[in-house]
Amino acid sequence: MVSCTKLNRVPKRAAHEAAVRGNVLAGIPLGSMQVYSLAGNANPGSVDSTLTWASFSSPNGVAVDGLGNIYVADKNNHRIRKVTQGGVVTTLAGSGQPDSTNGHGTLASFKFPTGVAVDATGNVYVADSGNHEIRRISPSGDVITLSGSRQGYTEPGPAAAALFNGPNGVAVDGAGNVYVSDAGNYRVRKIRTDGFVDLMAGSGNPGFSDQRGDLAAFDQMAGLAVNASGSFVYVADAGNHRIRRITAIGDVSTLAGQDNAGNMDGGPGVASFIFPAGVAVDPSGIIYVTDKGNGSNRIRQITPAGVVSPFAGNGIVAFLDGVPGVAEFKFPAGLATDATGNVYVADQGNHRIREIGITAMVTTLAGNLIGGGRTGGAQLTSPDGIVMGPSGSVYVSNGRARQVLQISLSTGFATVMVGSGGIGYQDGPGATAMFKWPVGLAIDAAGIIYVADEPDNRIRKITPAPAPTLGIVGTVAGNGVEGYANGPALTVAEFDTPDHVAVDAAGNVYVSDGYNNRIRKVTPAGNVISLAGGTEGAWHDGRGDSARFNWPGGVAVDPVGNVYVSDYLNNRIRKITPAGDVTTIAGTGEAGSRNGPAGSAQFDGPDGIALDAAGYLYITELGNNNDIRVISPGGIVSTLAGGPQGYLNGVGRFAKFSVPVELAVDPAGAVYVVEEGNHTVRKIQ
Repeated sequence: MVSCTKLNRVPKRAAHEAAVRGNVLAGIPLGSMQVYSLAGNANPGSVDSTLTWASFSSPNGVAVDGLGNIYVADKNNHRIRKVTQGGVVTTLAGSGQPDSTNGHGTLASFKFPTGVAVDATGNVYVADSGNHEIRRISPSGDVITLSGSRQGYTEPGPAAAALFNGPNGVAVDGAGNVYVSDAGNYRVRKIRTDGFVDLMAGSGNPGFSDQRGDLAAFDQMAGLAVNASGSFVYVADAGNHRIRRITAIGDVSTLAGQDNAGNMDGGPGVASFIFPAGVAVDPSGIIYVTDKGNGSNRIRQITPAGVVSPFAGNGIVAFLDGVPGVAEFKFPAGLATDATGNVYVADQGNHRIREIGITAMVTTLAGNLIGGGRTGGAQLTSPDGIVMGPSGSVYVSNGRARQVLQISLSTGFATVMVGSGGIGYQDGPGATAMFKWPVGLAIDAAGIIYVADEPDNRIRKITPAPAPTLGIVGTVAGNGVEGYANGPALTVAEFDTPDHVAVDAAGNVYVSDGYNNRIRKVTPAGNVISLAGGTEGAWHDGRGDSARFNWPGGVAVDPVGNVYVSDYLNNRIRKITPAGDVTTIAGTGEAGSRNGPAGSAQFDGPDGIALDAAGYLYITELGNNNDIRVISPGGIVSTLAGGPQGYLNGVGRFAKFSVPVELAVDPAGAVYVVEEGNHTVRKIQ
């Protein structure tokens, strides 16, 4: 957590509108599945802006890269758009005039682009339907024609000489091979990495036939998708109301669907579709389909065995965000999935990009926007720390009031556990004890609470006691002198602005010693040692005092003794082994809000940190983001909740926080956040 002291030394930056992803995080109940509008609004247009202030015109294709950036084939605007992790919509390429021109960014032109895909290196591929071409956009925005020049068809041969007829969909596999649904030619084509165009399947005439290669037949092909290995290509065969599957050697089979159009769920031979338009496959092999036809307007999912079930949409042709069974779409077209299981939909008739995923609902448990505001019982004034307590309660360090509170989770009623409210240093029972400004909290298995009394440079503890006392305050470490010294905890040890604490199963207490840029350890025997870090603020991985932090923030400890640290000014998350080896587990060091693989993710002032039983790390951010981030055990960073700095309850990115300094997680996966800026305790469920 960051106290008023740190906030004065490191001023907060202005908040910006950071888009928050709803994420499916396997193994923990983060919240309810939701459908919401990621970007765009009801009015067709081509405005580059943020979130729903941006506009699209009949977006048709959508793709997502490994960093979570979303690419959109904005069909009627003749542009390729990009939606960043921060929710900012820009034009990646395209002048807006229907033409075929190569060049950089908006100097290039497209004509009714319908499909889009992105490879592992960030190249974007476009099915430029009106130009009968396959285009490629480099990460820097340079547009070239990969293959095609005019309407037609050529037998397998060099890409430079190949012709296409209204290509509708495009996909790329892990090796860089590009797959095309060549709709007007009723064929699926493959552009190999060596520049040769092959026929995968299709006779060239409309029809239906499950056979190999050119003996197979399709009708009105739309989108297609390929798994990472290239072993299966999935085709939305709209005219046949089927999803077809093509093996690497060109064998075509029907995965789901039948002659009769409909929206029946079930296994092979039972399920039906109405003009399926888009198809995507996630890493686990689940296939997602936009069932676009009138009478469906739903998102469906198919298991690898061909069992179809509903995913989102109630069938009404309209617009409505909400839980999947209530949400409404209007002719959904392309769709894509990301690494964490979110599904993105080009909702063509609504001119929006929609997102379907697990998103967190934020509510206020206690406090209000006015410092000292009362929601029941004691007042919350600049709360700084939080831990889960027994019997449905949390403990909160009420910083400015110099108290520690116990708050009921069911009623929000806050009771003063310890602290007279006066400024000073005094151990003792209940209301006789005094703090200077209690910040970070930790709790051990016996219910003893550890408190970082930041300006007093001491670590205190609260031993639970029967009512009416509730708790007895003692001192664990620190002689009250601002400085740096190891040794006997009560007489020799010195700290300089300690503001976070954690405790392990053996009773070792870990302290984030702010101005000393160290992580300290208080042993059960009463000795203070330096676990890692050095006096000067810097960044360096290494062992013990060779490692460097730059104002370490929150600390958390796992069951085997690894300590996790929010390295505030380094914009990184660090890990310290029991032997003192320090590594960086997430963050590039550059301030930002990028999600994705931990090594390329960005943080902006990470502060509070908590670890749940499944190994997920939750982090509060105090920079431009003012949000709550999550790192999965597999090393994927995502955003759980929060947006522009402010105060607002709601789902995921629509919620707002102000100076969220610390958090705790209960056994059911609910996250509790204390906000110094809003004087509240918020719950994310």
